[in-house]
Amino acid sequence: MFINLFETFNYVSTLKISKKTIFDQFCQIITLNPEIKNEICSLQLSNKNTSDQIELFLSFFSFNEFSHLQSLKLVEIEEQNVVKLKSMLLLLSNLFSLHIIYNNIDDKEILDDLSMSNLRMLSIVSLYYIKTCTGKTSNITNLTIDVCSRICLNI
Repeated sequence: MFINLFETFNYVSTLKISKKTIFDQFCQIITLNPEIKNEICSLQLSNKNTSDQIELFLSFFSFNEFSHLQSLKLVEIEEQNVVKLKSMLLLLSNLFSLHIIYNNIDDKEILDDLSMSNLRMLSIVSLYYIKTCTGKTSNITNLTIDVCSRICLNI
């Protein structure tokens, strides 16, 4: 299983792992074989139905170690992830797509310092952040808002 896992990830550019045992094995493999990080273009991490996968991943790696990372999806971000995420997201100058799904965290907390110069796709919870910083978001061509009311749109 361990060898097969390595061979599988050797050819994969998108990483999405939901089972904790496989995730733990992957973290171990990538630690021993750091060149795998250069092959990952898309990464999805989730705290939903996992044992704090985002926090665990951030304890092992920094996003800037993934030199070809263009797409990042973070599901169910928790408050303890925000500080680390903010500092790491600053370093992702090649990021093309960012999807952030969370419940109790303000968009502004995570996105304020993010470089959006290459960002084309953005998925966030509310429209409030976009309305307050339209100058930073001018390159975004695909925007997904999870919660939006008529009041938010000023209709």
